Amino acid sequence: MGSPLVLEKRRKQRRALTGLLPGSLLNQQGDKVNARPVDISPEGLGIVTDLILDLGHILFLKTHNQHIELEVSWGKRDFGKNNLYRYGLRVRDGSNLETIFESAGCLK
Repeated sequence: MGSPLVLEKRRKQRRALTGLLPGSLLNQQGDKVNARPVDISPEGLGIVTDLILDLGHILFLKTHNQHIELEVSWGKRDFGKNNLYRYGLRVRDGSNLETIFESAGCLK
């Protein structure tokens, strides 16, 4: 039995995560961003955070050997959770996030 998929009308299927990142999520100033990853596809990452991020905002996922640039491609209030927002982050450099998360043991 494979990993569970989150089915939605998207270009790629998304896979559920353990809630852990394979590194740190950073803003453009290099400060750590407090966010919980919720799902992933090869080209993107879904997160929940208390920050308000604009579309096009750039974040970075820094792993032990990579620095991956991510762009906020959509966002909405995360219903049922006070003061939290859900965002879709799109990979800008061609990295395969699914492979990175899988090799780090961060997939369910």
